[in-house]
Amino acid sequence: MRPGLRKSLRALKKKRTKQEEFPKIRWKNLEDPLIQKAELIYSDRVNLHRDLLSLDRTLDESPTPETVAEMVEKSVRNRLCFDELRSFNNTGRFLGRHPFVRTDDEMSRLRQLLLTSPDSFMNEYRNAGMNVSRYGAYLRRKGLSEDKAEKYRQLLDKWTEREKMMGECLKMNLYASEKRT
Repeated sequence: MRPGLRKSLRALKKKRTKQEEFPKIRWKNLEDPLIQKAELIYSDRVNLHRDLLSLDRTLDESPTPETVAEMVEKSVRNRLCFDELRSFNNTGRFLGRHPFVRTDDEMSRLRQLLLTSPDSFMNEYRNAGMNVSRYGAYLRRKGLSEDKAEKYRQLLDKWTEREKMMGECLKMNLYASEKRT
């Protein structure tokens, strides 16, 4: 191999730091919750990249439908990480598509609802619990088609996560009120 080509290949393989890749983000300001979120998303991106490399090797050796599906899911999430970080770098705002950002926004909404309208919060909490019970019962039915079962599983996961998040809001509120007394 020619020396100039070897040098070019080394330059391509050189890892860029997050500061080089996203220079407008103030990475050292870790007290800022937005920077903390950017750190989490960047770490998720690094971990996903590592997983994708491993999956790529696995797919070369013995591809299965499950590994192909996992590869696609992780590729999409990796792209979401990059898009969120690029948006935050360029505009100072997240797009709100990555699960870390969406979950945090939903948690903020629920905390605000608990503080401003506790009755509405408790109604939502009760409804979430009822939905968990309902979709769990639907899944226990005999003779359920695979499509319906998948739909019910997704809804059960969604409502279980919502109920868990609301429980966390209540715990945080209870902890905060205990600290005040």
